[in-house]
Amino acid sequence: MQLELGSNKTVEISPWVGKTKRDFMRLFKDKKDKISEQDIINILVKPFINPSDIYYSGEEIQYILITLRSISISDNIVDTKKCQKCDVDINIDIPVNDMCEYFPSKYPIIDDNIKWKDIKSINAIKDVSKKYPEEPISLIELLLHIEEYKKEPISSFQQILDIADNMSLKESDETTDNFNRNRSFVGMHYKVTCDCGEENEFIYEDIPSFFDPLLPKEVK
Repeated sequence: MQLELGSNKTVEISPWVGKTKRDFMRLFKDKKDKISEQDIINILVKPFINPSDIYYSGEEIQYILITLRSISISDNIVDTKKCQKCDVDINIDIPVNDMCEYFPSKYPIIDDNIKWKDIKSINAIKDVSKKYPEEPISLIELLLHIEEYKKEPISSFQQILDIADNMSLKESDETTDNFNRNRSFVGMHYKVTCDCGEENEFIYEDIPSFFDPLLPKEVK
């Protein structure tokens, strides 16, 4: 199955297999609440994507993971919310895709004074972070996506870092807004009408019961 992640970026994915669940259960047994994001990527994402050796943003990984669950597991997402009007319980039992909306990145694109590009190397952010440990990862990610600034080609991280350091606060904030409107984004929400007639929209930061089908029954 092919997923379109951006205007010129696609990934081929294949469903999880029996070993996936065993590996994830073993990971949970060994680490419990210390499971890292990279642990999850190593078991649930990397073995099932092609190519696996290029850069994927956090939002792209999230969308890939959601889609992998959708094509691998039939279990719905189950949750209970309160109606925002009458306070009665609303039981939610839906396919994971019904509560997720993906907005692809727009790279390459020129927006205002910046030409944005996708990052190619899987280790690009990590390598720069080693050389510039004092810089936030989020800033490194943003700056590595800049190909040109005011039509000036960017040839090194130090060059674009110097430019960013000398931006006014207003321009710096505008650059962040510019980056956010052109990067990929995953929205997680669900609309449901209560028996009282109120239409509720519930916004999620994390998907409830997402990993339950991969966990031992006693911890679900």
